[in-house]
Amino acid sequence: MNDLVAFLTANHDLVAAFTAVAALVVSSISIILAIFNMTTQRTHNRKSLMPIAHVRLGDYENRLFVELHNDGIGPMVIDTIAVSKSRGWSKKHASFSGLVPALPPGILWSTFVTDLSGRALSAGKDIVILLLEGDPSDQNFLTARQSVRKALADLQIVVRYRDIYGRKMPPAKRNLDWFASNVDVGGVVRRNVPAHS
Repeated sequence: MNDLVAFLTANHDLVAAFTAVAALVVSSISIILAIFNMTTQRTHNRKSLMPIAHVRLGDYENRLFVELHNDGIGPMVIDTIAVSKSRGWSKKHASFSGLVPALPPGILWSTFVTDLSGRALSAGKDIVILLLEGDPSDQNFLTARQSVRKALADLQIVVRYRDIYGRKMPPAKRNLDWFASNVDVGGVVRRNVPAHS
């Protein structure tokens, strides 16, 4: 033990230099681990607040709808919505305006949104883009419902959106041909479902 104390006393400058280098190495490792931890935490935070857009469709006897739902766990900011014909080349529209037929007198849209750009949508919430409601015993409503179904069945919708950090997310695309699977028999909606072999 006395030899160690004598060595340290005799080589004071060497011991100070070694201590400084060791402190530098330990602090450098601490900084690297802190940066790695911050990066990992940031990635985790972004993934844990990721929105997932889903276009939902509804076709019932008394109503038809197209709505945008956020299935993710973070808010989404809508950049654009593009509606176009699903087959062939077609001009993209920012809404269903001009792509669905005019309704007969006395029948009105319950909801017809024309611009969603810049709107925010919380996790688990939805925005109804298009909603037609009516009385299934009203012949005008039945005619309107059938013409809207026919028009919607030929369309597709693409929603481009971002998360709250401004990162562009994969677009939500939905072909609306699902509306073509309905047969209106005497005012009653029946689904044409292909038989599985």
